Amino acid sequence: MQVRYPINNASMRFNRRLLVAYLIEHGVNTVPKLMQMTGWPNRSIQKLILSLADMNVQISFVGAKKNGQYQVTDWASLNKAWICQHVNTICELSGLDHCRIAAILTQLS
Repeated sequence: MQVRYPINNASMRFNRRLLVAYLIEHGVNTVPKLMQMTGWPNRSIQKLILSLADMNVQISFVGAKKNGQYQVTDWASLNKAWICQHVNTICELSGLDHCRIAAILTQLS
């Protein structure tokens, strides 16, 4: 039996942050790649990356502006293993449609 969680704005924002950190960790580590994978606009992706600092998650940019990439350098109090185990639920709570969720799970597994 699948549990349905209520989706409110705070929950959606929190889970989008978790998802962005997860995707960066798994090689979807540039704004264009994140946009393609999630369907979210450029500015939203940039805000989500910056907002990870509010959770003490450290993201660094490595390389030149045009061909660099993000990497998670410190997960702070977040449990990376738990996020990996629950990525399907995190995707759902991020407001992604089932086709995007399937693409994420297929591409990153």
